[in-house]
Amino acid sequence: MYNYSIEHVMRLKMHCVRRGLSLPERFLSAAPETLTECYNGVGPDRWSSRFRRFTTWVLTFLEASALIHDWEYEYQEKTYWAFTVANLRLAYNAARDRHPVAGILGAVLCQCFGWRGFKNAKRGGEKENSSDDV
Repeated sequence: MYNYSIEHVMRLKMHCVRRGLSLPERFLSAAPETLTECYNGVGPDRWSSRFRRFTTWVLTFLEASALIHDWEYEYQEKTYWAFTVANLRLAYNAARDRHPVAGILGAVLCQCFGWRGFKNAKRGGEKENSSDDV
């Protein structure tokens, strides 16, 4: 579990809806506890929670896009196509939320370095033990 309250995550979800961000199937119907369980802030899961908290503070404007992205990492099909769609959605959503450069940069970094994390992500932030890479 990460350090974000249900209230904070629900504010992010409402921001996603108000801004008209692209939402994956079942995101809107996800329980608040489910979204809170998978949201880890801005940055990859492998970063320390302190560094991720700092990064989230610096990049607060990307939190709504990151919430959607984190949900996709945990609940989408574990295919390279779904991984690519999640990263494209991150770039699109950040651009729609008026931060295109940060979104494109984040999406490119995720596409280049995030496949293992995506492939091994399990519900609730648990990770499978796997050494398979693409």
